[in-house]
Amino acid sequence: MGDYKALIETSSNFEELRLSWWDRTFSPINPGSIRGSILTFCSNAIGAGLLSLAYAVKLAGIIPGVCMLVLGCFIYRFYYRVVVRAQDKTQQFTFIGMIQSMFGETSRRVLEICLCMALFGFLCAFQALSAQYLTDIFLIFSSEFDPERVRKVVLLAISLFIHTPLVIPKRLSSLRYASAICIFSILYIALVLVVQTPSYLSQQTPEIRFFKLDSSVLDALNLTLFAYDACTAIPMIYEELHNRSFRRMSKVIDRSLMLSAVLYISIGLMGYISLGEATPELITDRYYYWGELDWWMIVAKFMIASTLVAAISINMNPLRLSIQQMVFGIQFQHNDLNFYLITYFCLYASTSIAILVPKAIVYFKFLGGIFVIPVAVLVPGLLYLKLPGPLLNKILVSSVTLSLSLVGLYSACSTIL
Repeated sequence: MGDYKALIETSSNFEELRLSWWDRTFSPINPGSIRGSILTFCSNAIGAGLLSLAYAVKLAGIIPGVCMLVLGCFIYRFYYRVVVRAQDKTQQFTFIGMIQSMFGETSRRVLEICLCMALFGFLCAFQALSAQYLTDIFLIFSSEFDPERVRKVVLLAISLFIHTPLVIPKRLSSLRYASAICIFSILYIALVLVVQTPSYLSQQTPEIRFFKLDSSVLDALNLTLFAYDACTAIPMIYEELHNRSFRRMSKVIDRSLMLSAVLYISIGLMGYISLGEATPELITDRYYYWGELDWWMIVAKFMIASTLVAAISINMNPLRLSIQQMVFGIQFQHNDLNFYLITYFCLYASTSIAILVPKAIVYFKFLGGIFVIPVAVLVPGLLYLKLPGPLLNKILVSSVTLSLSLVGLYSACSTIL
């Protein structure tokens, strides 16, 4: 059976190699293809968290900030591979199923709570940020309205008329073209920052720090790790991947993280160099020197808001699945009533919280420390202990995992206090 699977994979790879570079790159994106999986992966990893990367570089200084962005890429490259190996071993294609198979029922319950809270928090953060950007754009043309009232109306309108139908698809691959919009939006922001940085430097000499040695460095590490997270989507992407194998999924992981790292370093470094210590929490709120309106960033805000609408739909899939497994068990039977009740409860509850808590950076720090790092770092670290490997490697991985988890908890607690 193993030889047969290897033969199928080899044949598939041979067919891919026979195609020209143009055909491989620009042919239609099929569900479960490597390109489709990369787009879905990136749309989960490359999200609103990257808007705070210039601020993270400001907190740490240029050299530690860039090192953290590179380090985050390699850390997640290792942990994502661990998740894939655990899936191959257990043949479970959800986080919850893997944990129950390898650690038992109690561990599964703890993870379910963390996972559901993290994914629910993402919905709140994405809605809050998209509403903020769309409100900013609306007020350019109608400044006489109260901004807070406009923000609430925008949130409710988008939730009711856009998110309500978009959160229904059950497969991540059905949103692969929306994922492409996400990548294009981030490429645009990176290009704007790179092109405009020389012009910013010609207008002023910003105060730039190369090193900082204080507690803010821990917040910077938390923000950079948060930006790379797509751990909850890995099992579903792997399940939907055609000719599924560790080798093919490794290609998806490597190419996605490489693209993410290039964009993150460009945005974090250029965003900080152009403004120095005046860098805002979100780079899209930067000061503009050449007039009242920064139309380049206004376009970026609209594109990001559109991207976040797609991201909300994409993140609803793992949230809904986690809740279904937590309530009805791993091998639950699909029920349309439960499906729609869970979906729309999560959507409208997250909309309500986004109305009450509008500041995006609060979500990034809190979610990153309390839920994202434990799920994206601690769980793969524990899975690694169950997989075959040298004892020394397991001790090293455990030490790194524990250290990163403590950094996340510290950052989240400092945000609350």
